[in-house]
Amino acid sequence: TDRIDTTPYLARRLAANDVHASQHSPYDGLPDDLRDAFLTRENMILRRPRVVSPESLRPRDPGAYWDHRTATWVPRTPQ
Repeated sequence: TDRIDTTPYLARRLAANDVHASQHSPYDGLPDDLRDAFLTRENMILRRPRVVSPESLRPRDPGAYWDHRTATWVPRTPQ
């Protein structure tokens, strides 16, 4: 959903590729203009958040708690 122009960092990116001589860059062998087209922009994709309905916010069990990692109600275990 967004494209970031990274042209000011092209020389730094190319130098970083050269430092790691044991690594082969996927851009090796490409014409300079095509390589530069890949290395001078970053494409970002917005990940849409999960929609939580009001119904899902009501506890199913008074002894349950909301687990934000799984976005579900989890029963409390007896201690």
